[in-house]
Amino acid sequence: MLQKRLPGKPLNRIWSKLTLEQTFCGTLHRRGPFDKIWSGLTAMINMVHSQGLFPDGGIIDWDGALFAPKVMSTRSSFFLWTEEGADEDEDGDALIEPSEPELRAYKRAFKHVVGQDFCKDAYCQQYIFLRRIWRFLVNGIRNGGDAFLAEEVLEEWEEKYPTFAVEEDEQI
Repeated sequence: MLQKRLPGKPLNRIWSKLTLEQTFCGTLHRRGPFDKIWSGLTAMINMVHSQGLFPDGGIIDWDGALFAPKVMSTRSSFFLWTEEGADEDEDGDALIEPSEPELRAYKRAFKHVVGQDFCKDAYCQQYIFLRRIWRFLVNGIRNGGDAFLAEEVLEEWEEKYPTFAVEEDEQI
């Protein structure tokens, strides 16, 4: 059962943030239906397979696989060129430009291989927010660490999109 409130904030506040930006939601819908199979392991496999670099072998891990928007499978491999200690599960680091020349070369090679359309989705700020909050929408907020991370994403959203700020007592 989901908690009714995050520490100090209603759970539905996170959902309200994601649903209020109509332009983003409309753009997401125009990009196609929820027709991509997603799991933590299949996101990169989908991209590699679409480039013809991965054989038709099926889904490796059906645990947690579900249909999701296409943008869920367009996550960059930023953990390959971020500084040591970066969290490979935290998409918030995707926009950080590497400081070392070798790491910048990795990023350029990635962009060259995956192409412009993939990169457009991979580095779109709204899609990064969606990918960051996705696990909470799918799995719920299960512990204090999840609550902290969800709050962090919510605060970044409010800072980036103050027009879509949701007041504490607002309901969906």
